[in-house]
Amino acid sequence: MLAITGSSGFIGSYISPRLPQPQIRLIRKPDTAANAGIQTILGDLRTLDSFKPFLKDATSLVHLAWEGTPRTSFNP
Repeated sequence: MLAITGSSGFIGSYISPRLPQPQIRLIRKPDTAANAGIQTILGDLRTLDSFKPFLKDATSLVHLAWEGTPRTSFNP
């Protein structure tokens, strides 16, 4: 199973539907993008309680999650 972080972001929302199925997504906020073959876990990468079940059956990981915005990413 393909595990994807950041699948509801700008890049992830474009790439995720085009990647092989089945997939599991880890998202922080509920969304309405329900597709067949894609399982969703509501959680956060920063908590082990969310991350462990997310990776349980994963064979590959596509890590697209990012915390920040382009505007603030270059601030020291």
